[in-house]
Amino acid sequence: MNKRLINVNKLLGKTIAIYGLSKTGISAAKALGQRGIHIILWDENKDKIENAASLGFVVKNLHEADFSKIDYLIWSPGIPHTLPTPNPIALKAKEHNVPIVCDIEFFTSIFTNVKYIGITGTNGKSTTTGLIHHIFKTAGKETAIGGNYGIPVFDLPELSNKGFYILELSSYQIELSPSLNMDCAILTNISEDHIDRHKDMNGYISVKKRIFNRVDDKAHFNIITVDDKYSQKVFEEISDIKLKDTTVPVLSSKRIKGVYVDSDGVLKDNFWEKDKKIFDLSKLENLQGKHNWQNIAISYAVSKCYDIDTEQFKTALQTFTNLPHRMEKIPTEGMFENIQIINDSKGTNADATQYPLQAYSEIYWIAGGRPKSDGIDPLIKFIKPSKIFRAYMIGEATRPFHKIVKERTKSYRCWTLKKAVKKAFKHMLKDMKKGYAKNPTLLLSPSATSWDQFKSFEDRGDQFKQIVKEVMNKYDKKSK
Repeated sequence: MNKRLINVNKLLGKTIAIYGLSKTGISAAKALGQRGIHIILWDENKDKIENAASLGFVVKNLHEADFSKIDYLIWSPGIPHTLPTPNPIALKAKEHNVPIVCDIEFFTSIFTNVKYIGITGTNGKSTTTGLIHHIFKTAGKETAIGGNYGIPVFDLPELSNKGFYILELSSYQIELSPSLNMDCAILTNISEDHIDRHKDMNGYISVKKRIFNRVDDKAHFNIITVDDKYSQKVFEEISDIKLKDTTVPVLSSKRIKGVYVDSDGVLKDNFWEKDKKIFDLSKLENLQGKHNWQNIAISYAVSKCYDIDTEQFKTALQTFTNLPHRMEKIPTEGMFENIQIINDSKGTNADATQYPLQAYSEIYWIAGGRPKSDGIDPLIKFIKPSKIFRAYMIGEATRPFHKIVKERTKSYRCWTLKKAVKKAFKHMLKDMKKGYAKNPTLLLSPSATSWDQFKSFEDRGDQFKQIVKEVMNKYDKKSK
């Protein structure tokens, strides 16, 4: 059991430096500044420095700062501090024994009279976080959602002692939150990702496991999927600790002593109940794909931990709206009504992309960007002409991805997203006219990060939707 790093009763008179002035850094600066704490800010980006100064904050170059006069350093999780290369500001902080933390550490240390539900994992975090939040709201619970979900924690409303903060937590945030104390800690899955920041796979897993840290002796809930070998091992380790915690295993493929989905897609409770049928997931229209079975099973387990009625859970499940950029369906009509268009820009690695490749057929697949270390090698078993009719490669991954795909189905080097979308529409309409394709699916699921050509996966997804709209409008005008 860990101790809290920050004594919030002794923050007055302290100096806190904040490095990284995107929305999370500015949010923390505003909140802590209002508490009478001395704050100094820095960023390597000139525009962000000017913005902070215009808001009235003290801006000071941390490369030149006297760290003997700094008590805490709030670090933007997106900025590497140790790996792959040590950051000089982080080194200065360590030399002076200044704790390096993120906003999550401060927030959870300040607001301790509420419950925290923390969700981490390589894939599925955002959907699971959003679904849990929706279930709790449907059940009438006081709740707020944030963290890696896109809303800085210090922008969240202050909740009463009956409230639940539902936080998506990345490995970067967990690494910088040594006093995490989640009332319900959730691990969705583990596959290779962010290895450059955590040295190797063992380092990555070690950080993910910290979500199960404790700073008190209250009973907690742990929910862990056991679909992959890494998560299975974590479950075994956590179960052996013999705490007062309730640890629930979740599996999306076969029967276990826990919450699971059977081979027919039926969600069953074999933890609180005895193989009780909860819901036939194969009939859901809004959460398609077997990967969503995992997200739903986790969410059901959380609802049971907090005594949410099963009927309320079912209602929430059927009214949940898919998150933008995660197997997001783009509406089509008229001459495109038989074409399904899916924006899965959040599919930034092979493990994430495998799910839409399994879920859809007659696929016209747009892939590429800045590739991860394993590229698309794990997807080779899905790349066949009967599944993926044609593929379009973009970004830095154009050549390496095309080299693999062209040996297995028709592949085109497009380099840009706009060219890929235009070519895909031309091929789909041509193939439908010839009877080769009946109900094609245009799928953007890059299996790569967006940073080579876009600001973020959100930017990539938004541009995809805009390009699709423009292309459809052009064809519509031609047909009139």
